[in-house]
Amino acid sequence: KAEDGGDVLSRNIAVYPYCDSLKYGPEGISTYLPPRQYYKPNSFGTGANLMVACTETTEDAELSFVNVLGALRIKVLGDKAVKRVVLKSNSVDYISGTCNISLSDVPMIAMSDAGDEANREIKLICSEPVQLSKTEATAFWFMLPAVTYENGFTVTIYCEDGSYMTKSTNRSITIVRSGVKSMAQFEYEETGNDIDREALIDIYKAANGDLWKRNNNW
Repeated sequence: KAEDGGDVLSRNIAVYPYCDSLKYGPEGISTYLPPRQYYKPNSFGTGANLMVACTETTEDAELSFVNVLGALRIKVLGDKAVKRVVLKSNSVDYISGTCNISLSDVPMIAMSDAGDEANREIKLICSEPVQLSKTEATAFWFMLPAVTYENGFTVTIYCEDGSYMTKSTNRSITIVRSGVKSMAQFEYEETGNDIDREALIDIYKAANGDLWKRNNNW
């Protein structure tokens, strides 16, 4: 049924990956882009590539999925073991959170700026530390809304030994739907070494859930 609960849909609509908050309205599909994606060698992580399918009628059972997002590929040389990579938009562009997808022949995505879920960054999590090589660059893939990011991105690479590197570009970068934008490879150069703040927060939240909710002042 439609978002207002009044009308039965006249066609079959499907979205991958499934989202509990999925809604259908006059402007298309409302769904959610998670702020976390997961590393996969030489590709994007499972469930990161948002796709939609829409049939002409309800009798048509064949779903032809099309991509909504585009890929940004970051290639890194070095000798460190990477735990996660954080990509942040340098402008007002939201890259995760609630979004709306049009159901045209070429689906267009519009990110929402409403609420706490609107986010300008995505964390790419490595389930196991990913060992870099000094001779062959390791690729880290992010699936992103297909728009032009006028002020580029900032990338922070966090490693197993507590070191991190931050690299930024303010030049315009266009992500094309179903396309891959590959950035020039670079070598890991430590810009800082600190306690793994995110891991400490996760531990604290698990042990002190109620206190965390009352006093989130990290």
